[in-house]
Amino acid sequence: MTERISKGGPFILLIGAPGSGKSHWAKKHFPRQAIVSTDSLRGLVSGDPGNQDATPYAIRALDAVVLGRLHFRLPTVVDATNAEPAHRQKLLSMGYGQWCPPIAVVMDTPLDVCLARNARRPKSRRVPEAVVRDMHSRIRAEMPVESTWVPDGFSLGMWVIHGDGARVGGYVPTEYRNGRWLDAAREGGDGQFARFRGANTARFAYGAAQ
Repeated sequence: MTERISKGGPFILLIGAPGSGKSHWAKKHFPRQAIVSTDSLRGLVSGDPGNQDATPYAIRALDAVVLGRLHFRLPTVVDATNAEPAHRQKLLSMGYGQWCPPIAVVMDTPLDVCLARNARRPKSRRVPEAVVRDMHSRIRAEMPVESTWVPDGFSLGMWVIHGDGARVGGYVPTEYRNGRWLDAAREGGDGQFARFRGANTARFAYGAAQ
């Protein structure tokens, strides 16, 4: 087993369909400046967070901000659907290239909840129902909560599970325990609990000195 020490982090990719609770989870556990959001960047470049025509510009801005934060060893949370494997792979490469092994936080929220939340959004931010259904299906197929493996390319997988108010913690490998966000996240709350899957081929200790 290879022992590697992260020089920064954590570097987290939120993964979930529109309406799955990604932004809420990020804001609960991280300061605003650590969150790199496609919605916010669409708003920055176009004046409207829901302007889908601004997405290509927002993605380019997101890549630049993420790379900069990783370079300066700052906690970085990518608040986007991250459903497209090609762009996800680009972000993974940035993380490993900067010695910040990426963590997947998968929002396992039922489709009907995602659709209901999406329907309540302002019209400009509402995603077509067919798109929500497609993303939800693809993410659920690629990263099922029942799996016993880490999502492909990630160093750690965490599933945030929509439930009935239970506060149940998941297992976190010892080498990750010096991150306060992990201890907070595993407490759950808001009808959610978390399951963790640790990497099998490499271990990383965030924030530790070489």
